[in-house]
Amino acid sequence: QPVDPRTPSDDVTQAPRKEMPIELDIVAQPAGASEPDVLTVPVDYQARKRPDVLELDMGDGAILYDGDGMLVHHLNPSATVIWQLCDGSGSAQELALDIAEEYGLDPATIVGQVITVIAELDALGLVEDARDESPPA
Repeated sequence: QPVDPRTPSDDVTQAPRKEMPIELDIVAQPAGASEPDVLTVPVDYQARKRPDVLELDMGDGAILYDGDGMLVHHLNPSATVIWQLCDGSGSAQELALDIAEEYGLDPATIVGQVITVIAELDALGLVEDARDESPPA
């Protein structure tokens, strides 16, 4: 008897999970390409991973689990590089310049792309600005 591929199988026992992909391909944009409206953070934003976000390295990217929002996020390899650098020690611009130097990419292009990914991670509540910490009393 034929099976309709649009009908869920009865033998699936896993609960559905929510995914929000964060995609970034760090490549130069063609000259004249228009930029869509994007999220942004200040260039001096010091992204730090939230400690309660679980991460799993998949080799070709990463899976992040935000227990607070009960959401699963998939990062492509480029976004994973940025995620791994989010330790709160460098600004978004410094991270972008490090990536540009390491991969031989145009810094002017990469800064905007890295800032966009960090802004998306921030909007999803996966990172926080390390500058916002109160100094010890």
